[in-house]
Amino acid sequence: MNLIKQYKDTYQKLWSLNTSIVLINRVDAINSVFSSLLWAFFIILSIQLLMNKVPSVRGWNREEVMVLGIVYSVVAGLFRVLFARGFNNMAQVIHKGELDMFLLKPVDAQFMLTASSIGVTGLIRVVVSFLFLLWFLPHAQIHPTVIGWAAFIFTGVCSILLLYSFDMIVCTLLIWASGNDALVELFEFLMGTSRYPQDIIRRSSLLLFAIFTPFFMVVNTPSKALIGRLQLQDVLVLIVLSLSAFVVSRLFWKYALRSESFHRFE
Repeated sequence: MNLIKQYKDTYQKLWSLNTSIVLINRVDAINSVFSSLLWAFFIILSIQLLMNKVPSVRGWNREEVMVLGIVYSVVAGLFRVLFARGFNNMAQVIHKGELDMFLLKPVDAQFMLTASSIGVTGLIRVVVSFLFLLWFLPHAQIHPTVIGWAAFIFTGVCSILLLYSFDMIVCTLLIWASGNDALVELFEFLMGTSRYPQDIIRRSSLLLFAIFTPFFMVVNTPSKALIGRLQLQDVLVLIVLSLSAFVVSRLFWKYALRSESFHRFE
């Protein structure tokens, strides 16, 4: 319990520190808010333009695909707020050879690397996207139940954990491939595909199916909870996948640190 309280207090201080930085750099904060809102608007607009030409995609009608785009802005936006900047900084720390500074701290290095830099201004995008979702659902004749909203929140948390785990694996690979931006760009690309219906890869090769399916689930599963398509197996698969990916990412990180330390003192 003391360890949990220590991490909780540390995270609260990190939030306060990042909020103070935003308040000091007001101009940068305003630019960041504007760009985040513009990007969210672009995602929704692109889906709307696409669906004007195509009334449905693999059984998903226009309104349901719009829900996917809005949920993407909420889930991916929240992930970016909590962890994306930390992972970007982690890549730079590894590239500059400054990882030892974090390994010597009394707090877990993975926690400090991934949670120390919080995109506070991105919360505006998440809030606006969520408010737009609340407005859009009844206008699209979609009325989620209380259980549906609870499932949306739960699967959304699992989705963020899954994104965290995959990003952690990518950044851990940078220990051996420092400065390889292709890995980071690949993760960003795969995360971007999650705003499309999962069924579009139903008839693809086994390799593509295995690569893309986890990322499609990040947005498709919470969206299904809202539109009434969610099945128990969808939830169970997401839970198992997110927890397994987190454990694998943690073990891989520990292995990478031991391997790097061994070669350093060889």
